[in-house]
Amino acid sequence: MATKTHPFQAQILYSTSASTAASNFTALSDVKSISPGGVEFGETDTTHLQSANAFKESIASWGKEKPISLVLYYDETMFNTLLQSVVNAYARATLTWQVQIPDATAQATSTSMVVGSRWFATAYVGDLEIKEMSAGSDDAVMMDMKLIPTGRPIFQTS
Repeated sequence: MATKTHPFQAQILYSTSASTAASNFTALSDVKSISPGGVEFGETDTTHLQSANAFKESIASWGKEKPISLVLYYDETMFNTLLQSVVNAYARATLTWQVQIPDATAQATSTSMVVGSRWFATAYVGDLEIKEMSAGSDDAVMMDMKLIPTGRPIFQTS
């Protein structure tokens, strides 16, 4: 199977190093879609018996990064790499992941590399699943992958 890339050249990369230096990262090929996640904030209940008008009160609480979801085109070599290098060798271990999101203006001037924003997260593989296959389907076989972040993300722009 020929390598496929996201139409906007978004990429997902991983590293066994905590450093965010570009030379430490290995790209996963054959990415169909990336949902980089986001950040959500909880709330802490501060209601007490003297709360005004008997209404609940709260304050902003801890932030948490949402999971990074990927849909990958199935490729035997890449799947074996994922299983052997990422899942088996680093089972339950956290890796540094990077989502590269190209800027629209940079996309028009760059043909060889992804430029734009980068979203870094320390995360572990939470799910890796080959999607349903059916007889006579013309669709490529896909895999879902979910990365579970372990802390605060880092967002950089170029």
